Amino acid sequence: MSGGRVLLDEWRGTLADYLQDRMKVHLFCTGNPLRSDDAVGIYIVDMLRRKYGRRLPGKVVLHRYSPSPEYEMSRVDGEDGIVVFDALDAGGEPGSIVCARLSDTRYSFFATHNMPLRLIPSLSTRTDSILIVGVQPANMEVGYELTPRVRVAADYIVDAVAEMEGVI
Repeated sequence: MSGGRVLLDEWRGTLADYLQDRMKVHLFCTGNPLRSDDAVGIYIVDMLRRKYGRRLPGKVVLHRYSPSPEYEMSRVDGEDGIVVFDALDAGGEPGSIVCARLSDTRYSFFATHNMPLRLIPSLSTRTDSILIVGVQPANMEVGYELTPRVRVAADYIVDAVAEMEGVI
């Protein structure tokens, strides 16, 4: 782990440990559904919802896409964990997966599309309990489809979360 970021398959262990350490975890997505790969987080949560409904087995709650996810996140009990799926430009190859606690990221490293999470008072004090799982985008132009490499990464994340049923 370098600078709090975990690349490629190492992210799975980080997510599994995070899920095991919490009594309840809320999964959120951010992104713009009209900007190609920027919708990868929405795609991931939608695929998980198709498979499990609103609630995964165990202690994980899935939240639908919201244009103001920071508001929804601020309503989560302070003892609960938060995982956010999104497109994330970390300078990697398109489709690469990055996983980090919000506290391990630089100020501008992660922001929802309305306001950086670190600036929201109800979330700024709990950056250690917010985990970001991001996919490096290839295309952020106007469009409705994920690029092939980003879609493969998103499907990989969905499958990995599904395999964690013993953890969650």
